Amino acid sequence: MQQRPFVVLAAVLGIACLATGLTAQIQILSGETFPNPAVAGNTVNLTLEATIPVYLQSGCGVKKVHQGSPAGPVVYQPFICPFILINVGPGAPATVQWPGTDNSGNPVSPGTYYLEIGYRDQATSTLQPLAFFPVRVVAPGPSTEPVLDTTSPTNMGTSLGLSINAPANANDFYVVMASLTTNVGLPLGPFGHLALDQDILFNLSFPNPDPALFTNFQGILDGNGQTTAPSMYLPVVPALQYSNIAFHAAILGSNTVILTNPISRTLH
Repeated sequence: MQQRPFVVLAAVLGIACLATGLTAQIQILSGETFPNPAVAGNTVNLTLEATIPVYLQSGCGVKKVHQGSPAGPVVYQPFICPFILINVGPGAPATVQWPGTDNSGNPVSPGTYYLEIGYRDQATSTLQPLAFFPVRVVAPGPSTEPVLDTTSPTNMGTSLGLSINAPANANDFYVVMASLTTNVGLPLGPFGHLALDQDILFNLSFPNPDPALFTNFQGILDGNGQTTAPSMYLPVVPALQYSNIAFHAAILGSNTVILTNPISRTLH
C-alpha cells in the first residue's frame, strides 16, 4: 500500500467532513449520466427516476451545468425552454440532455461537471431540494484518465460490481467510496473535488469499509492498471427503491492522489 498518499487522503477527507458537517437524507430523484466520461462538445444524457411521481421544474430538463463542483461556476444555462411538464416516477424514467457545450455553443474544457435538476412533487407541487449529477468530460482522442464504471445492474438483493481502468497507474493502490447523493461533495484542495456527500453510506465505505456491504473497496490495480474486484452488496430496503447511489474512486500514486470520474446510479 502507498501509505503516505492514503494517510493524506484520509486526513484531507476528515478535515473536509468536519468543515461541511453534512448529513444527507434519501433523495427522491436519482440519475445516471452517460456516457461518462463524455467527449467535450458531445451530448451528455441524464436518465432520471424517482421514488415518488415528480415533474421537472424546467421544460429543458437541465436547469444549469456547473464546472468543478455543484457550487462551481455556471457554464451552461438554457434561457428559452418549452412550457411542458417532464414527468418522472418509480419505474417511469425520463432522459434529458446537455450538449456538452457552454451557452455560446463552444465545447467545454475537460473536467468534472454537475447537471443541476429542479423538480416538484406531483401530488403537492412542492419544490424539492435541487439535485446535482456528475459527469467527467475529456478531450477528444485517446485518454489515460482513470475510469470508474459498474459491471452489473443495481438490483437490491444482489452484489453490484465495479471496475477501474487506469492504464497510467499500474500496480497503484485504489480506494472506492460511496454515498447516496452528489449535491455538495468534499473539496480536496490540489487533488480536486470528491463528488460524494458525507452521509451514512459514505461513512460506512471510508476509511474502513464495512465488510457486510463492501468487498475490495481498497486494493491494488493490476499490471495494466485495472481491477474488477470491488463490489457492494445492495440490501433489500423497499424505501430505497428508485433512490440514488453514487461512487467515486481515488488512485494513490507515490506522491499524489488522482480521482476517477464520479458515477451515480438508480437503485432498483
